[in-house]
Amino acid sequence: GRAADATAPFGFHAYCGETTAEARAEARPFMERYVRTRLYAVQRPFETLVEQDVVAIGDPDEILRVARRYEAAGFSHFLAIVNFGGLPHKRVLRSMELMARHVLPRLGL
Repeated sequence: GRAADATAPFGFHAYCGETTAEARAEARPFMERYVRTRLYAVQRPFETLVEQDVVAIGDPDEILRVARRYEAAGFSHFLAIVNFGGLPHKRVLRSMELMARHVLPRLGL
């Protein structure tokens, strides 16, 4: 393929809720467990992960904001890691549904 066809995927942990406050309250303990139990993960506080846009946890607008930041930096494919730290399956599915309904269409997907 040509260089113009090259892709640069970006992946981050994502959790979408109805509101950003709700999403962060629901995801925090599971993200903290994930970071605490990963052998090679950098041990950063939840607030730092959020502030530095290392994760996308919030309402659809917040997920979109983080995705657009990576897109503006030249990344081409959004890889959402939606199941982390023992997050309950029902919450994973709800987050994916909210992203499919409210985030992906705005990314042209």
